[in-house]
Amino acid sequence: MEATRNRQLFIAPSVMGYFKKMNYTEEIIQYLKNTEGNLMAEWTENTTPLSELNAIADESLDRNNPEGKIAALFIYHQLTIEIIKSLIIYSNFFIKISVYPTHFTPKKNKADLKFGEIINQLKYSINFKGKEKIFKYSKELNDLRNEFGHRIMDNWGYSDIDEKLSEIKPLFENLFSTWIESLNDLREKINKAKERPELQTLIKK
Repeated sequence: MEATRNRQLFIAPSVMGYFKKMNYTEEIIQYLKNTEGNLMAEWTENTTPLSELNAIADESLDRNNPEGKIAALFIYHQLTIEIIKSLIIYSNFFIKISVYPTHFTPKKNKADLKFGEIINQLKYSINFKGKEKIFKYSKELNDLRNEFGHRIMDNWGYSDIDEKLSEIKPLFENLFSTWIESLNDLREKINKAKERPELQTLIKK
């Protein structure tokens, strides 16, 4: 209970920021002073926690039947989209503080963006460690999701499902570990950019 309360207190200033009209520089200052809290709050707004979705996927796989494997595939696909969204949010903030005082205001993503739309945003953003692997693992999961999603009413044999979906958990785990590497690299880029004199002046305000 105490940990939950502390977490709520940690993100409260970030959440409150959405309800108070700020100018561009005021918003930059808010994010500079609590970068991780604000970026995480922006990412998790209207999003089911990854740990919860991952637990549901694992439970589905534990059933050890075709239906469970297909359910897990669709959950892993949703998790993939959320992972990509987080990388876009961190990338956009890095760009924003790198070009300040020039304004950079990326379009806010809708909750129901499709995989192709979200992956294209990441494709044309900045480079970071693991980016190509993110594309590779994401595409493999998306291809499987499309194959089963478009043929959901087909009479799949159990052996076909076992063969095609036998490696979905290791595949997602590869994506997840690469995501951690990518996110940490973006955090390092952001911390380095925050050393700019223009930004240090804002942080001290």
